[in-house]
Amino acid sequence: SVTGLSSSSAYTQASLWAVCMTFFRFLLIHYTMEGLEFLAMAPGSVIEEQEEVTSETADANAVTASTINGAISLSSLSNASKNDFIVKRATKVAQGLDIAIGRAGLSRQWQYYHASSYDKKKHHVLQIPLSSIDRVEKGELVYSSGTTTQQQTVVLYDKNGRWMRFTATILGDAIRAHEALSTYAFPGKRNLGYLFAFESCREEVLAANNTTPKRNINARYDPENEFSRMGLLSKDAPWSTTKINSNYSLCSSYPSVLVVPHVASEEKVGERGARLIRQTASFRSEGRLPALTWGCGHDAASLWRCSQPKVGLGSNRSPSDEFFLKSIVETAGRYVKANTMTLPPAYTRLLTGAAPDSSETDILSFLHVTTASSETTALPTLRIMDLRPKSSAMANRTQGYGYESTANYPNCHVSFYNIPNIHGVRDSYQKLNNLAQSPSNTQDVQFSASVESSSGWLTMIRCILNASWQAAAVVNFHRLPVLLHCSHGWDRTSQVAAIAQLMLDPFYRTMDGFAVLVEKDFCAFGHPFHTRSGHGERSSYGDSGGFSQRAPIFLQFLDCVWQLTNIFPTFFEFNGRYVLAISDHIYSCRFGTLLCDNERERVAAGVYERTKSLWDYLDDHRILFTNPRFHRVNKLLLPPLSCILRRVSLWSDYHLRYSPRAFLACVPKELVPFIHYEQQLDHFPEELKSLFCSSDESDALLHKSQLELEKCRCKCKQQENEILQLRQALEQMEEKHSDDLIFEKERRAFNPPNSS
Repeated sequence: SVTGLSSSSAYTQASLWAVCMTFFRFLLIHYTMEGLEFLAMAPGSVIEEQEEVTSETADANAVTASTINGAISLSSLSNASKNDFIVKRATKVAQGLDIAIGRAGLSRQWQYYHASSYDKKKHHVLQIPLSSIDRVEKGELVYSSGTTTQQQTVVLYDKNGRWMRFTATILGDAIRAHEALSTYAFPGKRNLGYLFAFESCREEVLAANNTTPKRNINARYDPENEFSRMGLLSKDAPWSTTKINSNYSLCSSYPSVLVVPHVASEEKVGERGARLIRQTASFRSEGRLPALTWGCGHDAASLWRCSQPKVGLGSNRSPSDEFFLKSIVETAGRYVKANTMTLPPAYTRLLTGAAPDSSETDILSFLHVTTASSETTALPTLRIMDLRPKSSAMANRTQGYGYESTANYPNCHVSFYNIPNIHGVRDSYQKLNNLAQSPSNTQDVQFSASVESSSGWLTMIRCILNASWQAAAVVNFHRLPVLLHCSHGWDRTSQVAAIAQLMLDPFYRTMDGFAVLVEKDFCAFGHPFHTRSGHGERSSYGDSGGFSQRAPIFLQFLDCVWQLTNIFPTFFEFNGRYVLAISDHIYSCRFGTLLCDNERERVAAGVYERTKSLWDYLDDHRILFTNPRFHRVNKLLLPPLSCILRRVSLWSDYHLRYSPRAFLACVPKELVPFIHYEQQLDHFPEELKSLFCSSDESDALLHKSQLELEKCRCKCKQQENEILQLRQALEQMEEKHSDDLIFEKERRAFNPPNSS
């Protein structure tokens, strides 16, 4: 049944479908823990296989419950027939318990639902955003219950890797459910008005617009504020801002405010600068010319991003593009002599992990500052990091694109970093998801090996972290500009640029700064969220159109962020639960933050004025996402590269949370009360209460230690006060005793003893 254990009639089911689909755009499944315990028995209990209950003892009004991620089909009976209910397939029923509550594993998840303070008779709601549905399939389920019976099924496949099966005894109910889901879950590619974000919290959003009538009220990234924080708006800054793209006519996927060299600024050189920008943009794919995304106001240390040049098989050239990059190098040349660090070889080898006898082609060479000497000047080398495999960059020349040739771009050095494209990311994620959803226990022994070899997901994570570390190292140690690009400059470029800034700038490692970082390098610089997520589109395997452009790029970026928070927790204000909560809303369409493909589309659709911000929602529950290990200090996150790459692990909190196999251990009962948010669960939404993380136990232990330490401090303070009081009393007694001795001495002086 659609409504699970609480349903009693087909009319109720159909009504719920209509309400959920039409008004709330959520699929709601009601269930109670008491009912689930009855259906699936207790976890780990041994139930002997007995004969099935006959049809006479079963309730005629039994309702078939839903099954999730591979659970068997169950039947809910009335209270009158509970005592007569006997299970034949005990192992399958016990296995289906954790799956039925919508979470993987019998451990931390089961512990949450069985907390002593939790009401087992309370109805819970499992919310499934329709926009997160990948595809809907219908079919027949055949099972044996004395006689062979067939039931109609509707199977939902979620974009997060979850799948659910609903059964119905009436064919018409299954057909109507399939048609309703297909209609409302897949309204079309560009039907933005249907998305739930434009209906969610409408009154709250309109009230905020009325009280603060300002454009982009919900946007955390303000170009003027952010570039001012970096020091790029001062008179002595090495770069200039331009608003040549204010109406998005220059590049539709770029922000309205750009930072460019002085020679390309309209304010500095007038129309000549605007002409240089236009000609440079015309030579780059999608018009995405080199633009600064992070920099310092006192030197040339900066990160730049763009798309691939239009070189083609004919080795086309653009004097404007070459002059644009040369101006970046010349600006860096005015600062590099005074700011460049000379790194000892031993320290460089420690950072990079290179062997002492490494050649110049090794990773060791990338930290070397080389210069091109001439009679008049000596310029540093601009590091161009092409994030693609070199074979892909060369293959793109057949389509009129390619990469920079050092013969045409003097003082530039091009390196390739072998990060796969969106098709490789999508295939790798599908393989990883298939491994995570496998119910076979034979996979457990070689699970880690399968994740490494079969999916290749962690190898991609290491490639992104490696490129990010190298970009951050060149910028920090040698104070030089680095230019990043891939094909179009909005997928791999956004990932590497954002991760490098996390390493360089401690502001981005706070909650407020991370929101600015995402909106700047993903939203403003044109990462196509809508195209990559497929909002409103059904999955169509083999289609050369929509589905071929879908890929979990932003999820891969969040995976890289989680790796850093997991390895270096003291550097981040937010915890892994914060990253997990953001990942839940990549496909939910509940907030407008991650909608549309670029800033131009968001402005045209009124996303900032008509939708609620994801960051406001997360800020309302800040205590849930605060990292207790965080130390607010301004420092770099640039450890030796091997300290990052060798500690990369599977983000099990996300990838395994819907797995039919248990993966998250119970928190000891004595530590449960010390989970810092446990006492405030009633104030959190249901979807945040069940965000379980592998760090829960260590956080609880740390919180317990902090409380015990605070108690010791209070006790020590109390004892110090008692000692102080005793000292004061002793001093008073000594003073009184001294006065008594003086009085006795004086008395004897005036009254000498009788000589007799």
